[in-house]
Amino acid sequence: MSLGWIEGLLGMGLEEITMRFLLIPILIMSLVLPAIAQEPQPTFHLTSVHKARDNEKSYHTAFSQLYIEGTVGNKKYTLEELDAFGAYHFEVGQDYPVAKISNDTVKLQLPPKKGRPKTTTLNLITVEEIPTKN
Repeated sequence: MSLGWIEGLLGMGLEEITMRFLLIPILIMSLVLPAIAQEPQPTFHLTSVHKARDNEKSYHTAFSQLYIEGTVGNKKYTLEELDAFGAYHFEVGQDYPVAKISNDTVKLQLPPKKGRPKTTTLNLITVEEIPTKN
């Protein structure tokens, strides 16, 4: 068994050893980070907000419910939010980064408040595929 690499390390100075061991992680990061950074974060483009009528409500409550419609890619989403004190007031035409989409909720990132990131979770009512034009 050859231990030439140990003899090679012993023949080098401390600066050369340090540079070699630092160079490997730097090379790995330079290859991995661009691949991670190229993946765009999906955004929810808000197209409309309207107050749900009593027959539209998904459950009966004293609070008003808001229906929020928008698109993510080629899908149209209808989301629901209680219009209660402290609820975020969405602006039509804005794009909101999507943090997570599950079977029954959509989590959106909101503009930072007091320098801290903020998210809100909305109930998912419907998802429709937007037909592509040929």
